[in-house]
Amino acid sequence: ISMTQPALTQQQTEIAASIREEALRMNALVNNLLDMARLQSGAVKLNRQWQPLEEVVGSALNAVKSATGRHRLVVKLPDNLPLLEFDAVLIERVISNLVENAAKYTPAGSSISIGAMLAGGHVDVWVEDDGPGLPAGREDEIFEKFERGQKESATPGVGLGLAICRAIVQAHGGRIRAENRPQGGARFAFSLACGNPPQVNVAEGNVAGEESPA
Repeated sequence: ISMTQPALTQQQTEIAASIREEALRMNALVNNLLDMARLQSGAVKLNRQWQPLEEVVGSALNAVKSATGRHRLVVKLPDNLPLLEFDAVLIERVISNLVENAAKYTPAGSSISIGAMLAGGHVDVWVEDDGPGLPAGREDEIFEKFERGQKESATPGVGLGLAICRAIVQAHGGRIRAENRPQGGARFAFSLACGNPPQVNVAEGNVAGEESPA
């Protein structure tokens, strides 16, 4: 005999959705804590590869699409960026964390910009917004574990996202910083060293130093 489960009431549906949301949040917290422990202990081995920055920016924005649906995204990547040697999974995590953080603390309809520029021997990558900005004097403090941009806030989070960003960037030999923009809003920027990328032989499609197939 087949039995049909009765449909959930609106209250039951809301409770189930709330339980699911809290479970996902707890899972994210545990994963962040584990990642932070691995990064600080040096247990994470970077999978560095030479690659274009544009690809990891695209994958990061795709990963946070649901969080940024109510914001205007602007990408500013110049054509002269060199190949960079970095761990794509980890740098994607940095960019997605910064973009998600901007979306979390700025109102719907505001703009979030992702850009980069060549600056001497490194590339600066930044995420900017036109929201309320950062609390004055706490621009460095917010990168500490369990610190948040707004101490008393209804916005979910425990303050690990930016700490993980700093740990990943430092593992790459770079630095990350935060500041308030003169025109309003916050700006987060991190640097990646240029190094000596392999030269590509455009005519033959080979990387310099590699032999052409016979």
